[in-house]
Amino acid sequence: MSGSSQTFKKIGDSDGYQGNRLLSTDTDGNLKLVRFPQSFQTSGSWVLNGNWVTFSRRYGYGQENFNQASGSGVEPSYNWQDRGVLIPKGAILKRIIFIGRKNNTDGGNIEIYIGANEVDLSDDISFDSTGEMNLVEVLGPTELDLALVNRQSADMWKVEASLGDYEMLNETTLHLWLRPVSAPATTRQLRAEVKIEWEIPLNA
Repeated sequence: MSGSSQTFKKIGDSDGYQGNRLLSTDTDGNLKLVRFPQSFQTSGSWVLNGNWVTFSRRYGYGQENFNQASGSGVEPSYNWQDRGVLIPKGAILKRIIFIGRKNNTDGGNIEIYIGANEVDLSDDISFDSTGEMNLVEVLGPTELDLALVNRQSADMWKVEASLGDYEMLNETTLHLWLRPVSAPATTRQLRAEVKIEWEIPLNA
């Protein structure tokens, strides 16, 4: 920020995402917002059958049930046709939040994986195969603990995970996969709202 004395101040709560929103003051003492918060939110039912699942390759997150099969390995398998969330270049990813309930205690905790398809689609670049993707790990396999406050029951609960201030290198898609840590006796569902939060750095 040219011409400014960049004294940064935290605002909001002291222990979470809100506390990372930064203001700066110029030489005249005026406050300027240097990061603008944005978010994406969707809701639906995640199929819990022991395998990784993600958004529909046909309908994306616009479908009621998220059940696109993505393998059963330590990490999900991915396909160039997988649908994600469009995130702007330069966005700094902050956290992902789930508010929801399982329809049965079967399957224990849930595990998530997040990757960014960092293919530069500028200058008429395109791709049509998985080998041409550049999937960068944002959040490796991460278990979300549902053992507290009756989260294993039909109660509503909230869990979240940090996205480590990952900076998007291109204007492209962010992908989310989910599975139960233990395979349930029969297919179950996680019925939840999902929110992804990021910040956009602002120029002076």
